[in-house]
Amino acid sequence: MKKLQILSILPILALASCSKDNYAGTYQFRLGKTDGSHLEMTAVLSNEKYDDNGMKKMTLSADLGEEMSP
Repeated sequence: MKKLQILSILPILALASCSKDNYAGTYQFRLGKTDGSHLEMTAVLSNEKYDDNGMKKMTLSADLGEEMSP
């Protein structure tokens, strides 16, 4: 359960690292090797409108590797 709590911090860190002019872009966190046991979290923020309240589209994805499971 602690793993999932740590992963929930990614959107906050991604938004904190953005400039004030434009938040759009791809933000990625990787830990470990690209093969075997690793963790990868990706947040893609776009300028595309989600609704009329000024919300923008965001996509979150995670890759826990072949040897890890929540």
